[in-house]
Amino acid sequence: MKLNRKTFVYSIVLSLIIIILFLGYMLLMLPSLYVEHTNRKNERDILDVHFNYVEDKKYIDELGNNPINSISLFLKESSYKFEFNNFFFEGDISIQDEKTKKEIDDFRNKLDSKNFEFEEIKKNTKEFKIPKKVVDEINKSLEEYAYVNLKTSEFARNYFNNIKSYNEVENLGENTFLLINKSDIDKNAYTNYMIITSGDEGVYLSFFSLLTPLITDIQSAIYTSIPMIVLVILLLAFFISRYFSKKIVNPILKISKHIEERKNWDIKPLEIKTNDEIEQLSERLNELHQQLRENYEKLKDENKRREVFMRASSHQLKTPVTSALLLTNGMIDSIGKYEDRDKYLVEVKKQLMEINNIISEILDLNHINENLEFNNISLNSLINTILDKYSILIEEKNLNIEPLNSDKVIFTDYEIIYKILDNLIGNAIKFSPNNSSIKFIIKDYRLKIINTNTFIPKELEGIIFEPFVSSNIREKGHGLGLYLALYYAELLGFDLIVKNIDEGVLAEVDFSGKYIKSSL
Repeated sequence: MKLNRKTFVYSIVLSLIIIILFLGYMLLMLPSLYVEHTNRKNERDILDVHFNYVEDKKYIDELGNNPINSISLFLKESSYKFEFNNFFFEGDISIQDEKTKKEIDDFRNKLDSKNFEFEEIKKNTKEFKIPKKVVDEINKSLEEYAYVNLKTSEFARNYFNNIKSYNEVENLGENTFLLINKSDIDKNAYTNYMIITSGDEGVYLSFFSLLTPLITDIQSAIYTSIPMIVLVILLLAFFISRYFSKKIVNPILKISKHIEERKNWDIKPLEIKTNDEIEQLSERLNELHQQLRENYEKLKDENKRREVFMRASSHQLKTPVTSALLLTNGMIDSIGKYEDRDKYLVEVKKQLMEINNIISEILDLNHINENLEFNNISLNSLINTILDKYSILIEEKNLNIEPLNSDKVIFTDYEIIYKILDNLIGNAIKFSPNNSSIKFIIKDYRLKIINTNTFIPKELEGIIFEPFVSSNIREKGHGLGLYLALYYAELLGFDLIVKNIDEGVLAEVDFSGKYIKSSL
């Protein structure tokens, strides 16, 4: 499956999981949270209305979501007049009946802090039923004015028989308690609140009736919204998936195509601007390819160099091998002058030594970079060690050596730097005329070796570093010295120059500031 299809499938699966979680929350948790929140808000609102009435004896101007079916009463201390207010009217009622006044006095007495028994009232409230005696008295009073013949229908009887009701009482402190009556009638729920506050001035009563929201009401609304919710989420998932799929997949496809093109070493850089990890990946791939390209070119040049070297070595080996064979055959067959074996055995040994030297250089060239060990090396000490090696030849030629006299230290492999400087100093000594000078100068990370009164032949200037290059004026050798010196210098990261100058021949090694410092 392709990456864009995988992205699409993953998006759809994720969307379905989100839909399930979202609908689960909407159906199982949100309705109950909404109902609880609404009930708490309603309770806060009715308390605000009641306490505002206690304080100002009037209703607040802005009710918000509070119900309008409410009323508040104030019964003044030692008085039988009820003052009442609600959102539509206000007025008062004066009680004249002595029996009712007695009931009012009993009510005041129960609210008295000394006689108030909250737990008893709470118990009585939960078990509250309207006494039949009260109902009979109400009917008897009505008959004084009119005879009422009222019969309830079967629907009404079933309706009221299905009423499920229960009461709660909460002590709100400061001589205030809240009575709550919750009733489930058919498919509706109602909550009735009565708040009573007893103070020095009198008794405050507030009555509220609210339609309580049901969980099923909210769930039914959610159920009708499910198809639209699912459709919207899936459409969003589809378009968002397509958009981000292109953002993610297209750069990856571009990288894949670019890598395929780079099989032919197309070095055109990959350009992706996404400001994210994919852009960083493309940059790393560009760097990696560039590094591989450079390494490839180095290996290519190295292999070509070794191929040329091996061919030249093979050709160069033919001369001493052929000479040795001719000498040995002549001595074996006692041909002419070769009968003098003692004399020509020395020549054979020279030819074999020449072969041995070439083979040693070839082996060193193949294995020298396997065990590099870098250390701090004093240039002055190293050059003096090499000069001591050629001390006899220096005396024979009466050469004037101007030493380095520097405290510069180079961080490199001792064996290889020794081979480089040994070759350069050896050539300077061997090819300097008698009574000439050799100077050692260090400046700007460059070591200069100048031998005066001698020059490189013009025909050799461009090919001085090629293997087995020699001239008639050079002392006899196998011609690998400068070739190997350049190879070793490049192996260590140094630059090597050998050229003619006005004074003579300059051999210069550029160590660069990375490898050299003032002292140990």
